Amino acid sequence: MFESGYKESHEQAVTMHEIEGVVTERSLEMLLQWLYLGRLHFQSSSPEECITVYIELARLADMCNITGMEQILANKIKTIITSSIPQNSPSSVGGEDSKILYLTPDHIEWASMLLKGHPVRSLIAEASAGAFILTENFKFADELREIPNYTGDLLDELKSLIRGQIHDNNVINHYKLTYWKDGDS
Repeated sequence: MFESGYKESHEQAVTMHEIEGVVTERSLEMLLQWLYLGRLHFQSSSPEECITVYIELARLADMCNITGMEQILANKIKTIITSSIPQNSPSSVGGEDSKILYLTPDHIEWASMLLKGHPVRSLIAEASAGAFILTENFKFADELREIPNYTGDLLDELKSLIRGQIHDNNVINHYKLTYWKDGDS
């Protein structure tokens, strides 16, 4: 950008405008922290806010074609999601609502704007898939139906859930977030 024929190369400056869910003061600070310090640390008041920051950063990095942090961001979001799963209830049905406890409609929408196969997008789809199937009043049912390019992700995750269930003989794996309804329920 600074070595091209664009005006930024002459001015040696870039003007970035806020874009909801992508370019925010917070996501830009996090991106600079990653580029200069190689770490991602910030203070947040809630798990929902942390997930928001990580998704914004994933989208900003994607927009700027900066790679190398995708799986780190997905792992940070996974840690937040798994912290809401009751430890004393390994049953699949008990964990489904917990996996989406800290997700918001914006998280679903913004994750769907990442490239298919992006670890953050895949994680959000995976966290939503079981609850979508197993809960009666899934809180993101409308959002998932309204995002046309995201339904394929849900189907892929459901396929993985089913295949994993057959392969693992109903073993629940909290780390992979793969849960399925017990045959006895």
